[in-house]
Amino acid sequence: MNQIDYTTTSPRFSVTNNKELDEGLAYLNEHGYVVISDVMSQDEVNMNKELLWKFIENVSNSTIKRDDPETWSTQWPSFSSHGVISGLGIGQSEFLWSVRSNRQVKNIFARLWPSFSSHGVISGLGIGQSELLWSVRSNRQVKNIFARLWNTRQLLVSFDGCGVFRDWRYNSTWKTNGGWNHVDQNPKLKPDRCCIQGIVSLTDQNERIGGLIVYPRTHLRFTELCDVTKTSKDFVQVPSDHAIMDQGRTRGKLVHCRAGDLILWDSRLVHCNSPATAIEERRPNEPVDLLRIAVYVSMGPTAFVHSQTLDEFREKRKQMVENNYTTTHWSTELVVSLGNHTDLPKLSLDKFDAYQKALIFGTNDENDE
Repeated sequence: MNQIDYTTTSPRFSVTNNKELDEGLAYLNEHGYVVISDVMSQDEVNMNKELLWKFIENVSNSTIKRDDPETWSTQWPSFSSHGVISGLGIGQSEFLWSVRSNRQVKNIFARLWPSFSSHGVISGLGIGQSELLWSVRSNRQVKNIFARLWNTRQLLVSFDGCGVFRDWRYNSTWKTNGGWNHVDQNPKLKPDRCCIQGIVSLTDQNERIGGLIVYPRTHLRFTELCDVTKTSKDFVQVPSDHAIMDQGRTRGKLVHCRAGDLILWDSRLVHCNSPATAIEERRPNEPVDLLRIAVYVSMGPTAFVHSQTLDEFREKRKQMVENNYTTTHWSTELVVSLGNHTDLPKLSLDKFDAYQKALIFGTNDENDE
């Protein structure tokens, strides 16, 4: 069994400092993951938390009330043990578009190239097109970072959901499960780097909260996983005794971050999810809050669209938005997530501004910077 370092803080590289950002992208290349700081201000974090609660209360028909944790169980919109929200229109929400629209996220991606309830994932009920998700996607820093990463501003944004951990110290049934070690890219069909996944965290992430576990540098040995890849799917589970894991001796790491940071990782990197490991007792009368809010956002270049013409792909993306679909992290493919509902209200592109439409279609917006 692989050991995991839960306590060492992760290096953070500020998006506001060009030298630091370059160092951060180099760190991503070498280690397979990186934490970019200063993506969101505290006011932006608080605003997006409000949008999350607005979404949760709306999809539960107000059965769930933010100020009453006794209501947080019956209709909680996730695959509860994983904490991920990936339906209910979240992919096209204000919240997600706020993060996607952050200029720095796209800049980083441009620079790069010359709910499963047991895990807390919300992936249905329209989460992918919710105000919440679109608010996060629309954060200018986010796009700026991805643009630096991929060396282009013609970027397509993913329509994924989010992950939410409730404070399980209040209710032990809310505790999430750890996920299986896996990669999110098929080593036989996609051996090279073609997707960088991202989380904009609206909460701190450390051993008292839990979150993303990575196995640094395993992306450099990605093609060795061909021997355990039996299908064409991108999700590939990695046995702990596999050679890429050094027969169980490769050390994992919990990625620490602060609220407002963007975590990036290569889809070829072995990773998983973990609940809290350092337990603090709740103080008497301590307010109950959400422990972790992780908003998933990824952007990829239009040049990576190969399955059809770009015009055809853009038309299908338009239909996905109008039909209130949530997708996976693949922005350059059409992969609808689990948990989508066919009875969700239709959306009009008129609700999106020029910046957001540029993220839907992978075009340049004259006010992009």
